[in-house]
Amino acid sequence: MSFASLIPWALSAFGAASSLSGSRAEGDRLEAQAVAQEYTAVETELAGRSQAASIRAQADDIIGSTVSAAAGSGVVVSTGSVLDVIEESAYNIELDALTIESDAKRTAEAQRKGAQSSRDAKPSGVSTLLGAFGSAAAGYSQGLQING
Repeated sequence: MSFASLIPWALSAFGAASSLSGSRAEGDRLEAQAVAQEYTAVETELAGRSQAASIRAQADDIIGSTVSAAAGSGVVVSTGSVLDVIEESAYNIELDALTIESDAKRTAEAQRKGAQSSRDAKPSGVSTLLGAFGSAAAGYSQGLQING
């Protein structure tokens, strides 16, 4: 067997090693992407909760100001149209807070699904080995053709 006949064999070994390395790097990249998406999902949920809490805190201030203004004018605030306005404001503000929380949860869930998709796209160990084996077999076949 001459040196020239060993070249296809060496190339097939190099191709197999390169295939293994490339699959491993792709898997690492996809895992890092998935971790980043999960982190973003957690941050999104926390931001939604924080915004909802802020809206609820503002609601207490708004309702308190409304009650104070009405009571300061001599209006009875425990009955009638003033109470209806206060209750409607409280309802709308809570609805806004719940909407923000719900939107944040939906966005976070979509980000988690994206992370799972990234993980599912990672090459499996079996497919990586089969790809490397295929590269080696192709090189072996070329070596047989050259050596005839």
